[in-house]
Amino acid sequence: MKASKLLTVLFVFCNVALPVYSLSCYRVSSIENGIVENKSMCTAYYETVSGEAAFGGANVTPAFRQKAKFNFDLEEDCQLQRVKLIDGSGYTGIWACFCATPMCNYPFSYAEFASRGHTLRPVPLPIESQ
Repeated sequence: MKASKLLTVLFVFCNVALPVYSLSCYRVSSIENGIVENKSMCTAYYETVSGEAAFGGANVTPAFRQKAKFNFDLEEDCQLQRVKLIDGSGYTGIWACFCATPMCNYPFSYAEFASRGHTLRPVPLPIESQ
């Protein structure tokens, strides 16, 4: 009986004292809308020519950081990347955005994203003079 109590205490300790940080993020694409759970970062991708966008989440590991060609050391949450087209006919620009607060990848239209200065961060409203 003591062993089961010890296991119960250990289980409770691990779940209370060692919390796992995870995010909920918007998931929006041409085929689905909803929320994705248990991610370490939220994502947003904007294609510059068509204005199409996709939103989701990712579990960012050190290996992913090296593969993603995304400079996480910069202060910006979004960076313009040059991506080769699938058919190999050229390149396009894609804004790749990563953020680390719950639901931070609000699905703005491309026009709204551009007017906000290509960022997902909250943008203060200008004060109008009277």
